[in-house]
Amino acid sequence: ILTWASVDEARAWANSTDSTSTPSEGPFPRAPLVLEAGFLERGFAIVITTVIAFLVQRERPFIAFPDITLLIPPPLNTSFPSGHTAIASAVAFALFRGNRLAGACAFLIVAFVAMGRMATGVHFPSDILGGLLVGALSFTLVRAAHRDLWGKKLAKKS
Repeated sequence: ILTWASVDEARAWANSTDSTSTPSEGPFPRAPLVLEAGFLERGFAIVITTVIAFLVQRERPFIAFPDITLLIPPPLNTSFPSGHTAIASAVAFALFRGNRLAGACAFLIVAFVAMGRMATGVHFPSDILGGLLVGALSFTLVRAAHRDLWGKKLAKKS
């Protein structure tokens, strides 16, 4: 379980290069912002997918179509939207905002997560699309709520 202490440790790690660099001058000056946004977006994605899944109550493919061979232990919750895809895409959006190359690599991982969830028989393609939309919504909510998080200059510590 990630806590706010974990976020602080991640910030410290992201900015530690040598004893002469200040937090905003590390090798990845936006890393603390990206890490914080990724944690927040992950949280929003979990809450949003939980609420939508409770409201929609969609059966998983292996239940709807008994001839599908389930390749993993059966998940206990409903199918729509894909929580794995929502969380992965929320974090990928944060990474993409901070560093285009890292974000592109993260979206490649999101594609593999999405394909894996469908290939194992636990999600329909529309569940994956729903997860991507939830990830985008989480990114948008965090960005709108914390515009200063994405400022060009990092706050100086006293």
